[in-house]
Amino acid sequence: MAKRFERLLDKATDSTLLEPHWDAILDCVDAIRSAEVPVKTAMQSVRKRMHNENPHVAHHALLVLEACVKNCGEKVHTEIATKEVMEDIKHLAAETKADKVKEKILELVQCWSHAFKSKPEYKIVADTHNLMKLEGFEFPSLRESEAMFVAESAPDWADGDECFRCRTQFGLLTRKHHCRACGQIFCDKCSSRQMILPRYGIEKSVRVCETCFDKPQQQQPKGAEKEKTATGGGESSKPTLTADQKAAKERELKQREEEELQLVMALSQSEAEEKERQRQLMMYKMYNGPDQSAEMPINAGQNNRASGASSGPVSNGYKGTAPASARQR
Repeated sequence: MAKRFERLLDKATDSTLLEPHWDAILDCVDAIRSAEVPVKTAMQSVRKRMHNENPHVAHHALLVLEACVKNCGEKVHTEIATKEVMEDIKHLAAETKADKVKEKILELVQCWSHAFKSKPEYKIVADTHNLMKLEGFEFPSLRESEAMFVAESAPDWADGDECFRCRTQFGLLTRKHHCRACGQIFCDKCSSRQMILPRYGIEKSVRVCETCFDKPQQQQPKGAEKEKTATGGGESSKPTLTADQKAAKERELKQREEEELQLVMALSQSEAEEKERQRQLMMYKMYNGPDQSAEMPINAGQNNRASGASSGPVSNGYKGTAPASARQR
């Protein structure tokens, strides 16, 4: 099964492709969702192609990764939201010379950070986003619709021996098909419709069942419905924001970003102070032995300064030669 996934991935990341090969990309997604290939193995293969010297291969690999994150659910999210993977993506953004690869990485990191901001188990993604901001990476403007896939993640695929709609038993002549909108299992006749699913990041017409095809909320994307309402095409028009309200919202967002950056800087400073304290403690043990580890040299120095003592070797607890006055006596 892993070899089949490698063949599908080769098609999806072919260097001669001028446009995304959505059939191959969705086949890779299907292989992960149907558990034909372990998630860890699949993500390792995708990451390997992300580091390909050919920028076209690397860019197509990022498209595969994006589709997997949008459509494969928590099992891929958990695999991506690790320190190892996020550090790898950050280093790739810093080292790559291809602008389109770097721009795609920045777009994905920003989108994931916004989408996972309410999930503490994926905090490493937001931390990586903030650290990259501190390092000077310029992220593109984020559209709210690009980060809404978590709120409407693709459903898990169901399994069964009969069609969910007409109850026809599956066999050699009747194959199983999944509706990509609801995840239920159908026969070919009950899932012969085709439509795009932008809310799941699928920009190509894919198989859906009759029920999902007939739903009005899926026939018209949410973005188009909002646009129609704002222009007065709908019955209940949503009030548009004034210039002052937009400016206030932008200031609020900017202030929130600055607070997050300050928090990251404070955490970095605390880590640096802790490392310095550990270094001083190690040096103190080297000179004074492990028996004196209960007394910190910093505290000892502070007590001596408070009592007016000199800051010589004795005040810091150093077991070296005695002072000159002691040797004369």
